[in-house]
Amino acid sequence: MDTQENSLKDTQADRKVKNPAVSWKVWVKTARPFSLTAAVSPVLVGTAVAAYDGTFHLVTFLAALFSSLFLQIGANYFNEYFDHRYGLDTVASLGSSTVIFRREMTAAQVLVGGVGSFAIAA
Repeated sequence: MDTQENSLKDTQADRKVKNPAVSWKVWVKTARPFSLTAAVSPVLVGTAVAAYDGTFHLVTFLAALFSSLFLQIGANYFNEYFDHRYGLDTVASLGSSTVIFRREMTAAQVLVGGVGSFAIAA
């Protein structure tokens, strides 16, 4: 089965599930908070260098921190969506959220979460 057929089936399956209300816990789980240290660490290192150099600016630090967090969250949502779309995740997948397979979220909801996170980061 090719990618276009998978995409069509995903869309049809999403239409059958009428965008169920998603609890905030599912959104947080799909954001994978454990991975946010990967977003924060470079900002903290850069901030330490700036402070040492005497060029630290609080607003710049907060903007970089905020943006990096939402870029990482968006990347996690996109990863979830495209792993599902291309058949890389299964119900038995280890280390993945698989909220789409468990019908906790639709593929469209996860995709909107990724786009929204990137928009917030901008």
